[in-house]
Amino acid sequence: MSERSSIEYVAGVSWPRSGHHLLANFLRAYFGEQFGYCEIYTSEDCCRSFPCERPEINFTKNHDFDLTLKKLEGQKYLIQYRNFLPSVVSNFSLYLRQGKPDTSEMFEKFARKQAMRYSRFVNKWVAGEMPNRLTLKYENVVAEPSKEFARAVKFFAPLQPVNQGKVDQLVNAKLGPQRMGVRDLRVVEDFRYYDAGLFAELAAAANR
Repeated sequence: MSERSSIEYVAGVSWPRSGHHLLANFLRAYFGEQFGYCEIYTSEDCCRSFPCERPEINFTKNHDFDLTLKKLEGQKYLIQYRNFLPSVVSNFSLYLRQGKPDTSEMFEKFARKQAMRYSRFVNKWVAGEMPNRLTLKYENVVAEPSKEFARAVKFFAPLQPVNQGKVDQLVNAKLGPQRMGVRDLRVVEDFRYYDAGLFAELAAAANR
Protein backbone atom coordinates (compact mmCIF):
# COMPACT_ATOMS: atom_id res chain seq x y z
CA MET A 1 0.00 0.00 0.00
CA SER A 2 1.41 3.41 -0.98
CA GLU A 3 1.76 6.20 1.56
CA ARG A 4 -0.80 8.21 -0.41
CA SER A 5 -3.40 5.45 -0.44
CA SER A 6 -2.98 4.80 3.28
CA ILE A 7 -4.32 8.27 4.13
CA GLU A 8 -8.07 7.96 4.48
CA TYR A 9 -10.74 10.52 3.70
CA VAL A 10 -12.13 12.25 6.78
CA ALA A 11 -15.03 14.70 6.81
CA GLY A 12 -14.28 17.68 9.01
CA VAL A 13 -17.21 19.20 10.92
CA SER A 14 -16.23 22.14 13.07
CA TRP A 15 -17.73 24.85 15.21
CA PRO A 16 -16.36 28.16 13.86
CA ARG A 17 -13.15 29.47 15.44
CA SER A 18 -12.17 26.05 16.80
CA GLY A 19 -8.81 25.66 15.08
CA HIS A 20 -9.81 23.96 11.83
CA HIS A 21 -7.24 25.73 9.66
CA LEU A 22 -4.56 25.16 12.28
CA LEU A 23 -5.21 21.42 12.04
CA ALA A 24 -5.38 21.43 8.23
CA ASN A 25 -2.06 23.30 8.04
CA PHE A 26 -0.46 20.84 10.41
CA LEU A 27 -1.71 17.79 8.49
CA ARG A 28 -0.45 19.18 5.20
CA ALA A 29 2.94 19.82 6.78
CA TYR A 30 3.05 16.33 8.29
CA PHE A 31 1.86 14.27 5.31
CA GLY A 32 3.25 16.49 2.57
CA GLU A 33 2.02 16.77 -1.01
CA GLN A 34 0.09 13.50 -0.87
CA PHE A 35 -2.38 15.05 1.57
CA GLY A 36 -5.35 16.61 -0.21
CA TYR A 37 -7.46 19.29 1.47
CA CYS A 38 -10.57 21.17 0.31
CA GLU A 39 -11.88 24.19 2.16
CA ILE A 40 -15.24 23.93 0.32
CA TYR A 41 -16.49 27.45 1.01
CA THR A 42 -13.87 29.27 -1.10
CA SER A 43 -12.41 26.50 -3.31
CA GLU A 44 -13.30 27.20 -6.94
CA ASP A 45 -12.81 23.60 -8.09
CA CYS A 46 -14.75 22.03 -5.21
CA CYS A 47 -17.20 19.27 -6.14
CA ARG A 48 -19.68 20.65 -3.55
CA SER A 49 -20.61 17.10 -2.61
CA PHE A 50 -20.71 15.38 0.75
CA PRO A 51 -18.83 13.18 1.15
CA CYS A 52 -16.24 14.54 -1.26
CA GLU A 53 -16.18 12.83 -4.67
CA ARG A 54 -12.55 13.65 -5.48
CA PRO A 55 -10.20 10.73 -4.70
CA GLU A 56 -7.22 13.02 -4.11
CA ILE A 57 -8.95 14.80 -1.20
CA ASN A 58 -8.39 13.56 2.37
CA PHE A 59 -9.96 16.30 4.46
CA THR A 60 -12.85 18.69 3.94
CA LYS A 61 -14.34 21.50 5.97
CA ASN A 62 -17.97 21.91 6.96
CA HIS A 63 -19.47 24.08 9.70
CA ASP A 64 -22.93 22.52 9.32
CA PHE A 65 -24.33 26.03 9.62
CA ASP A 66 -27.96 24.97 9.20
CA LEU A 67 -27.46 21.72 11.14
CA THR A 68 -28.85 19.64 8.27
CA LEU A 69 -25.67 17.70 7.46
CA LYS A 70 -26.48 13.99 7.62
CA LYS A 71 -24.47 11.45 9.60
CA LEU A 72 -23.51 8.80 7.07
CA GLU A 73 -22.92 5.22 8.12
CA GLY A 74 -19.29 4.22 7.69
CA GLN A 75 -18.05 7.80 7.16
CA LYS A 76 -15.17 9.01 9.31
CA TYR A 77 -15.72 12.40 10.98
CA LEU A 78 -13.31 14.71 12.74
CA ILE A 79 -15.27 17.05 15.00
CA GLN A 80 -13.75 20.29 16.31
CA TYR A 81 -15.29 22.55 18.91
CA ARG A 82 -14.34 24.82 21.80
CA ASN A 83 -15.88 26.39 24.87
CA PHE A 84 -18.75 28.61 23.82
CA LEU A 85 -17.97 31.95 25.48
CA PRO A 86 -14.49 32.49 23.99
CA SER A 87 -15.74 31.20 20.65
CA VAL A 88 -18.61 33.68 20.46
CA VAL A 89 -16.34 36.57 21.41
CA SER A 90 -13.94 35.53 18.64
CA ASN A 91 -16.70 34.93 16.12
CA PHE A 92 -18.25 38.34 16.82
CA SER A 93 -15.12 39.96 15.40
CA LEU A 94 -15.73 38.17 12.09
CA TYR A 95 -19.40 39.08 12.20
CA LEU A 96 -18.53 42.77 12.39
CA ARG A 97 -16.72 42.49 9.06
CA GLN A 98 -20.15 42.26 7.45
CA GLY A 99 -20.69 45.88 8.39
CA LYS A 100 -22.75 45.23 11.50
CA PRO A 101 -22.65 47.91 14.22
CA ASP A 102 -20.16 47.25 16.98
CA THR A 103 -22.48 47.70 19.95
CA SER A 104 -23.36 45.80 23.08
CA GLU A 105 -26.92 45.36 21.78
CA MET A 106 -25.67 43.78 18.56
CA PHE A 107 -23.32 41.50 20.47
CA GLU A 108 -26.12 40.29 22.75
CA LYS A 109 -28.43 39.58 19.80
CA PHE A 110 -25.66 37.74 17.97
CA ALA A 111 -24.52 35.79 21.04
CA ARG A 112 -27.98 34.60 22.08
CA LYS A 113 -28.62 33.21 18.60
CA GLN A 114 -25.19 31.57 18.56
CA ALA A 115 -25.78 29.99 21.99
CA MET A 116 -28.87 28.18 20.75
CA ARG A 117 -27.05 26.92 17.67
CA TYR A 118 -24.02 25.85 19.73
CA SER A 119 -26.22 23.74 21.98
CA ARG A 120 -27.70 21.96 18.98
CA PHE A 121 -24.27 21.53 17.35
CA VAL A 122 -22.72 19.95 20.45
CA ASN A 123 -25.70 17.69 21.05
CA LYS A 124 -25.59 16.54 17.44
CA TRP A 125 -21.85 16.09 16.88
CA VAL A 126 -20.07 15.90 20.26
CA ALA A 127 -22.42 14.32 22.79
CA GLY A 128 -23.20 10.61 22.90
CA GLU A 129 -21.70 7.67 21.07
CA MET A 130 -20.78 7.98 17.42
CA PRO A 131 -18.72 5.46 15.47
CA ASN A 132 -15.78 6.56 13.32
CA ARG A 133 -15.49 9.92 15.10
CA LEU A 134 -12.50 11.78 16.48
CA THR A 135 -13.26 14.85 18.58
CA LEU A 136 -10.70 17.60 19.12
CA LYS A 137 -11.42 20.38 21.56
CA TYR A 138 -9.60 23.65 20.88
CA GLU A 139 -8.58 24.13 24.48
CA ASN A 140 -6.91 20.71 24.50
CA VAL A 141 -5.07 21.44 21.25
CA VAL A 142 -3.71 24.68 22.70
CA ALA A 143 -2.63 22.92 25.90
CA GLU A 144 -1.13 19.78 24.35
CA PRO A 145 -0.67 20.25 20.57
CA SER A 146 1.71 17.31 20.08
CA LYS A 147 -0.63 14.87 21.77
CA GLU A 148 -3.74 16.09 19.97
CA PHE A 149 -2.10 16.32 16.54
CA ALA A 150 -0.73 12.79 16.94
CA ARG A 151 -4.28 11.57 17.55
CA ALA A 152 -5.35 13.25 14.32
CA VAL A 153 -2.49 11.72 12.35
CA LYS A 154 -3.44 8.24 13.55
CA PHE A 155 -7.08 8.85 12.65
CA PHE A 156 -6.19 9.77 9.05
CA ALA A 157 -3.61 7.00 8.61
CA PRO A 158 -4.44 4.18 11.03
CA LEU A 159 -2.16 1.72 9.24
CA GLN A 160 0.89 3.96 9.55
CA PRO A 161 2.88 4.35 12.78
CA VAL A 162 2.77 7.93 14.02
CA ASN A 163 6.14 9.64 13.69
CA GLN A 164 6.01 11.38 17.05
CA GLY A 165 9.41 12.96 16.49
CA LYS A 166 8.09 14.62 13.32
CA VAL A 167 4.95 15.72 15.13
CA ASP A 168 7.01 17.31 17.90
CA GLN A 169 9.35 18.93 15.38
CA LEU A 170 6.47 20.50 13.48
CA VAL A 171 4.86 21.71 16.67
CA ASN A 172 8.09 23.36 17.75
CA ALA A 173 9.08 24.69 14.34
CA LYS A 174 5.74 25.45 12.72
CA LEU A 175 3.83 26.55 15.76
CA GLY A 176 6.76 28.29 17.41
CA PRO A 177 6.11 31.55 19.24
CA GLN A 178 3.14 32.32 16.98
CA ARG A 179 1.74 28.77 17.40
CA MET A 180 0.66 28.65 13.74
CA GLY A 181 -2.42 30.72 14.44
CA VAL A 182 -3.21 29.35 17.89
CA ARG A 183 -3.61 32.16 20.34
CA ASP A 184 -3.58 31.91 24.08
CA LEU A 185 -6.98 31.18 25.49
CA ARG A 186 -9.17 34.24 25.59
CA VAL A 187 -10.06 35.85 28.87
CA VAL A 188 -13.70 36.67 28.20
CA GLU A 189 -13.78 39.08 31.14
CA ASP A 190 -11.51 41.36 29.09
CA PHE A 191 -14.08 41.61 26.29
CA ARG A 192 -15.43 45.16 25.92
CA TYR A 193 -19.05 44.04 26.24
CA TYR A 194 -18.52 41.57 29.05
CA ASP A 195 -21.38 41.44 31.51
CA ALA A 196 -21.35 38.75 34.18
CA GLY A 197 -25.11 38.22 34.15
CA LEU A 198 -25.39 38.06 30.38
CA PHE A 199 -22.44 35.72 30.02
CA ALA A 200 -23.87 33.40 32.66
CA GLU A 201 -27.13 33.24 30.70
CA LEU A 202 -25.26 32.59 27.47
CA ALA A 203 -23.22 29.78 29.03
CA ALA A 204 -26.36 28.17 30.43
CA ALA A 205 -28.14 28.34 27.07
CA ALA A 206 -25.13 26.98 25.17
CA ASN A 207 -24.63 24.06 27.53
CA ARG A 208 -28.19 22.76 27.55
